[in-house]
Order: sequence, then structure tokens, then C-alpha cells
Amino acid sequence: MNKARLLAAATLSLATAAHATITLTDGDAVFTMRDGTFTGGNWAGDLFVDDSGDDHLFRNQWYYRSQINSFEHELGSDNNTAEGATGNTGFIEWAEGGFEWRLDLTLTDTGAGTARVDQVMRISNVSGEARTITMFNYSDIEFGGFLEPNTAKRDADGFTVNNLSIPDRVAKHLDFGAADAWQLADANDIIDELEDFDADVLTNTNTIAFDDMSGAFQFDLSIPNGRSLTVITAIEIVPVGGCNAADLAEPLGTLNVDDIDAFVASFLASDPDADCDGSGVLNVDDIDCFVAAFLAGCG
Repeated sequence: MNKARLLAAATLSLATAAHATITLTDGDAVFTMRDGTFTGGNWAGDLFVDDSGDDHLFRNQWYYRSQINSFEHELGSDNNTAEGATGNTGFIEWAEGGFEWRLDLTLTDTGAGTARVDQVMRISNVSGEARTITMFNYSDIEFGGFLEPNTAKRDADGFTVNNLSIPDRVAKHLDFGAADAWQLADANDIIDELEDFDADVLTNTNTIAFDDMSGAFQFDLSIPNGRSLTVITAIEIVPVGGCNAADLAEPLGTLNVDDIDAFVASFLASDPDADCDGSGVLNVDDIDCFVAAFLAGCG
């Protein structure tokens, strides 16, 4: 186990002793979900994957809005009822407004400098009547360090966050394509919406910028009285699939005309995949970057 990462997590836990905290460990990976960092008692997070000292997760938060609410409510210290952790698994429970929630978490060290946190959120309706509820899972993946600028895009299975200073890894927040809506933007933009006093709906938009990017998923659910539904998401740090910045198309590990076509299509569509130099702006520098990477080959 990575003792430095575990010590850092323990120090954070002691600093927030008045609030609930759980810490999971597996190999070199350490994941912490802690309460009370923000106004109202939000659950923040930490994810260390190796000896680099980089904390890849700043915040992992769940919100809800039911048919009797006029705005979103956070799942935090105000409605927390229980929590616990053993080894690489843990749980957190909440109850409020005719609903009960249980979040089961599993941390897996998936290799050198990589890790994954699986989240299984069960929502139970104990209100005495059929209810609708909208769940939001927000993450601020600080890939590369606190407030370090990055880019993010929507994939078929979730969000991918890229950072030029760590070219061999990417961070992902996964919904496995199940979310009813999503949004990517600067971290404060989404939080300002979820923590205001209005009923919000995510916009299925990606603000393309070289910024402190964050994302959220929205799940719209109808639950009969006495029944439960489950939402599954995950956060992971994984290796970059291609051999370099020009390796955009299958088969990965080989550079050919398919990679050129993929870059051109992404560039014309203003897709972050074409942001070869990681500047957050698509221009001739990205073309030069792609050409240089393509000519360098996979070695």
C-alpha cells in the first residue's frame, strides 16, 4: 500500500473529524469521500493512484430533486445517516423527504498509475406514494493537480478529461451511456446551477475550453412506493489508448489514413479530440502538432 497516500488521506480525515469520512485502499490507490468541505456539508473527494502526489479528484457529489422540491438538494452531512468502509469497499447512506439512498463504493488499483472507483447508488421510495426524482452525479476531476487547466469531452460511456502535462493517462467519469442528460463546463458553472434555488436541467453541452473542467450526469427516475432503483457510475484514471497524439482511430498502435481522417473530422467539428497541443483552442498549431506526431510514428 502507498503509505504516503494513506497518510494524506488520514490527515484529511482528522481535519474533518466532525463530519463523516470514508477512506478506501487497494494497492497504491487511495480514495477518500469526505463531508463538510463546502457550505451545506458537501461530500468532497480525493483519489491518489501512485507516488506522484497528484490528487486526481477534487469533488464527487450527488444531488437530487423530487416532485415536491423546487430546487436541487445535496446528499451531505445534513441528511447523512450512516457510513462505513473496509479495505477497498465502503458505503454511505442518506434519508430525507420520503427517500432513502445507499451509495456502495469499490476502489480497484488497476495498474501502475491507474485506478477505478465504482459507484452504485440505490434510491428507495418510502414516501407512501409513487414519486419522481432526478439524480445528479457531479465530479470535478483535478487531473494533473488542483485547479490545473484541462480539456474534457463527452464519450459514448461518459466524460474523458485530458491534461497536456500528463500525456500518458486520462481521467474518466462514466455513466455507461445511461444518463438522461449531461453537461461539461468550468467547475463553478455547474456547481452554481446545482446549488442555487432553481430547478435545473443539464443542457447536453460541452464548453470547450482549456480550463478547470468538470461534468455532471442527470438521471430522471419514476419510483413506485416501496420500490428502489439503481444508478451506476464510475471514476477512473486510465492509460492513453494510442501511441501518441496522432493515434486517434482504430486500430490503436498503428498510424494510417484513418487517423488523418479522424483528425480532420474532429477539427472541422471543433471536437476536443483535435486539440493536439492541449491549448483549448483549435488552430494551425494543432495541425502542426498532429503532423509532427504522425511523422514521428509509433516507434
